[in-house]
Amino acid sequence: MPKVSFSAYLTTDFTTSTRNKIIPFQATRTNHGSGYDNRTGIFTAPVSGTYYFSVSLLAKTPGEFKFSVNNKGVQPTYMLSGRKGLEQVSSSVILDLKAGDRGSVKTHWKNNFAIYHSWSTFSGMLIHHE
Repeated sequence: MPKVSFSAYLTTDFTTSTRNKIIPFQATRTNHGSGYDNRTGIFTAPVSGTYYFSVSLLAKTPGEFKFSVNNKGVQPTYMLSGRKGLEQVSSSVILDLKAGDRGSVKTHWKNNFAIYHSWSTFSGMLIHHE
């Protein structure tokens, strides 16, 4: 089975009030298979198969984010955070992707959404190759 995995993290705080904005995790700890582009925040599946993705965000304000594949949201997650300071939220999903499918983490609603850079990560790995 091909080795495909990545672990990316924010190097600066992320703030936006734009809907469907990609959260750009700018640095990687690992990027086996070179599927994750830290300039765009987009993962491109190098091979078809089943993938596991997880995201963990340390939020300063309430907000909602989603996993997006080929510009379609697949799993919105609401963060009830920022009411009493920083709060950590995480979500994961298992998806069947075709080679060339593009995935990212995006804001879901238009609101003032702020994420603290420390401890905010996006990771993924191939768990079954077709």
